Amino acid sequence: MGPSIQIVVLLVATAFARPSTYRRQNENPTVFDFKEITPSSQLAWQSCFDEFKCTYLTVPLDYANPDLGTTDVAFIKYESANGTGQDILFNPGGPGGSGVKSLIDFKDDFVKLFGTDYNFVSFDPRGVNNTGPVLSCGGKAQANSVSSPLAQQWAQTKANGEYCAAFNANSSALYAGTSAVVQDMGQYIR
Repeated sequence: MGPSIQIVVLLVATAFARPSTYRRQNENPTVFDFKEITPSSQLAWQSCFDEFKCTYLTVPLDYANPDLGTTDVAFIKYESANGTGQDILFNPGGPGGSGVKSLIDFKDDFVKLFGTDYNFVSFDPRGVNNTGPVLSCGGKAQANSVSSPLAQQWAQTKANGEYCAAFNANSSALYAGTSAVVQDMGQYIR
């Protein structure tokens, strides 16, 4: 076979290989919304937000009574340079802090602080952004003004808390506290 025939064969083989390679790479495409991720009781990582991996971990709504149902916790991971690093699980704190957003926004700071040998993992705690259960105060809680006197801010915050507690007295908000979040972290590391 002459050089020109070998080149044609190579070009034809390359042309036919591209669609199959493209399909393989995109069987699990990058997602940009947790609504596109299928929840699972196992860590089923999927490419997300360009350079991250995401999973929706299904956990018991109440660890003491698993028969009450489940909720889904949104986890995000930025992998180490070699992809085999040990995980550092970051709790964004709060209340109301999104670990998904924190890791996306501050991954470079994590890398500078800890180096490239670790996987950085965070999550949205219960009731925050992408993680259930959905929390609501019925839209009637009032905003505080930081220019108000501290006593007035305290009174308004207390009134909002009491209103929200009463509004959610018989809802799944009961299962969105610190204890449940700690158990969700334990579920991740098991």
